[in-house]
Amino acid sequence: MKRILLVLVTLFLFGFGCASSTPEPAVSNAQADQLVMLPTVLNGQESEQDLEIGIFYYPWYQNPETDGRWWHWDGFGSPAYAPPENIQSDYYPLLGAYSSFDPAVVDQHFAWIKDANIDVVISSWWGIDSPEDAAVPLILETADKYDLKVAFHIEPYTGRTADSLVDDVAYINQTYGSHPAFYRTSQTSRWNRSAQNQGLFFVWLIRAPDFESEPVEPDYWLNAVDAIHQSPSGGMVIANATESRWLDGGHFDGLYNYATVQSADDNTFQWSESLPIDAWYVPSVLPGFVGERSNIELALPRLAGQTYRDQWSAAIQTPVEPFMLTITSFNEWHEGTSIEPAADTSPAGTDIIYKTYSSLGQMGYLDLTAELVEEAQQTTWPSPSPIRLHLSTTSDWTTFRLVSGGQLIRPTFVSISEQAQISPGEDGRQLLVQPLDLSQQGNEASVELEFHLVNIQDTVTFEIERGGSGETTAELWNLIDPVNPILLENIMWDGVTDGDKNAFQFEVDGSLFSQNR
Repeated sequence: MKRILLVLVTLFLFGFGCASSTPEPAVSNAQADQLVMLPTVLNGQESEQDLEIGIFYYPWYQNPETDGRWWHWDGFGSPAYAPPENIQSDYYPLLGAYSSFDPAVVDQHFAWIKDANIDVVISSWWGIDSPEDAAVPLILETADKYDLKVAFHIEPYTGRTADSLVDDVAYINQTYGSHPAFYRTSQTSRWNRSAQNQGLFFVWLIRAPDFESEPVEPDYWLNAVDAIHQSPSGGMVIANATESRWLDGGHFDGLYNYATVQSADDNTFQWSESLPIDAWYVPSVLPGFVGERSNIELALPRLAGQTYRDQWSAAIQTPVEPFMLTITSFNEWHEGTSIEPAADTSPAGTDIIYKTYSSLGQMGYLDLTAELVEEAQQTTWPSPSPIRLHLSTTSDWTTFRLVSGGQLIRPTFVSISEQAQISPGEDGRQLLVQPLDLSQQGNEASVELEFHLVNIQDTVTFEIERGGSGETTAELWNLIDPVNPILLENIMWDGVTDGDKNAFQFEVDGSLFSQNR
């Protein structure tokens, strides 16, 4: 129970109706393999998908038949639950209250995952010698059978620290890294330029080392993540956050949100646009968040699959192409985020009315996932044009922004002069400031930033704004050939205008941003 209660508290602090059915006998573990058809094993075939799809997987369920005890289904011994009929979940699994150590169960899980066009199983991992660690060999062997790859979701187990994270990655690499199902990527990131194939590690609850610890700032993790990058086996480390400060502050390779407990709209995944160039955008989508029987106050109704559809649409309609899209989750039954098939009747011997997947049916979310993956594979993201801005001023403050004709995304800090500060403002503004006394002495503050310019039109209009004194210069460079950048515009403005703000606009031919001349 302790782990679940702490998870709920953390979800609340850090952000994150289905139709009922008449009770009838549900299938047991022994019956399930007679009812569900496994797909053909595809060992040895390469996936043709461009956008990889990962799914968070929880190998933490136990029952007396396989393991000699109940675990997780019983709420960690809570008297409120008495499995197998009464489990800590609003839904009842089609496979019953199974064990994650039952080879037939894991085989069926991965068969379903493969059929849903998913590529990567991201396995929840709670430290060396934990039950979830003991489950890894079976997970790897079964994943290899279905041509799935396995990445790791490093959870905030008691005693986790920045130093232990380094040890954890080294242990996982050494113990499991030689297995053919171990996920590896040759992709690089802003803070990891190694050319070797490396494992992939998601780190949940990045704002604290573990549940008992005080919150930390990004730089708490910096040396540890650098050590992982520089280790013999390496590792790409993805942080559970949506604020870009965790990337440069902690040297993480990318960010994932894990759960968005709200109806998706055009702004849900807008955080992708603030990620620095070469940082990985890894959006997470979920079918809903339903945990009334777990006393979870946060909730997101499934709406017969519409919530799931909306989150997928919002995640891939950003101007930033995802490195991987992740699904939360395959089988986190306590929080009701599962897409694993749920029984459409309650088990015999209980008056509990478990929720169902309603009109979608038992296999509905697997079928819907396969459909949404196919749609995602057809998505075309805008081709970004890399540009550099050199902004300097002798005023105490100045701003730069794009007014029209495109969209500036993924601001990436390059350099800044001493005692100057740069920060984003409203409407995509970049605000450069320096102490007033330095400005009055004629000191020049400067900054270099890089961006991606997308959705470029024929004419792109920019604006400089500054205080009433001094001057501001803006240089724009085309970086399509970073070795030989092209100066597109060099504007110096020292004027003073009438009106509410002291601003000057200038235009650039849009075609120049995509030319390599």
